[in-house]
Amino acid sequence: KETFDSLIGFEPWITWRYIANLKDIANGRLLDEDGNEVPFQKIQSESATIRGEAEIIFPAELKAGERKIFRLDLTGETPKAEAAPIRNVENQDLNSLIFQNTEYLAEPIKFISAEDTTDTWSHKIKSFPESAVNVFTAETFREHFSGPFVCEELGSFHSNGGRIDVAVRKCADCNGLRMRLRLLWNQPQTQVRMILKTAFPIKKRIEETPGGKITRSLNGEEYPLFRAIKLQGEEHSLSVVTEDCFSTCVKEDGTLELMLIRTPYFAHHEPYIPPENHFYPVTDLGSHEFEITILCDAGDEDIRREIYRQTDPVRISESTFGVNRELQ
Repeated sequence: KETFDSLIGFEPWITWRYIANLKDIANGRLLDEDGNEVPFQKIQSESATIRGEAEIIFPAELKAGERKIFRLDLTGETPKAEAAPIRNVENQDLNSLIFQNTEYLAEPIKFISAEDTTDTWSHKIKSFPESAVNVFTAETFREHFSGPFVCEELGSFHSNGGRIDVAVRKCADCNGLRMRLRLLWNQPQTQVRMILKTAFPIKKRIEETPGGKITRSLNGEEYPLFRAIKLQGEEHSLSVVTEDCFSTCVKEDGTLELMLIRTPYFAHHEPYIPPENHFYPVTDLGSHEFEITILCDAGDEDIRREIYRQTDPVRISESTFGVNRELQ
């Protein structure tokens, strides 16, 4: 276990909107156990109900196994102090990725779909055939919110088989970008991939495995993906961290193709053409969500912390003063 020193997101569900003197949660004050004010940023909540009107983002440091109590003062009686942010951030879309005045993407990130008649378990597959590819059409990104800790833009990508809605965040605790994808798909026997290409030559690919790391070839072959992959160049690197994707391939020119979904019929062992009349189920149709982080020049510690952020996040519980906060 390691010390957590990053941003925490929390959506208060106490009915702050009904408190007499407070018109906006952004005018409240977040206090630590010593009464020190903790700066926070208000963003849109995950819930569309009238109670959940805001999420707050704030910095915190917790040692392994440590618990801290924060108090959200919503009385409006004490003026809110202006606190300096960790680092100002700027909006981010998928057309470029600039870190310390260096561009890390050779071209905009894109999404493709392709026909895939291979079997349900990808038996005997080293790489998928270069069949006809359909590139999703991108809409212009628009600002969702911005502030000292987090900025977010929203965009959509459309295809005949469905759409992908994307929320792209630039965060003060991340040297890169964090994406949330919501993919809605309705075509059988296809695959959907996310593609990015580095702006610098790749020397090797280094991947996380259970209990260690492994170096694999840049030969375009499909390999399982376990949480993280790093594309290492001479001076720079680009890493992708995700718990939600299961395979990837990397080519010599620095192109990384991340498999999002495959939709074979369930279940067959060889390339398959279904009969005209059938009622076979199809895998992975419908709605899917992905969390994907792209890091610039990330060290082992940066990658490990991002994996923990996705797989073992900080847990927060909420109570009023009338509830014993020592209860577990």
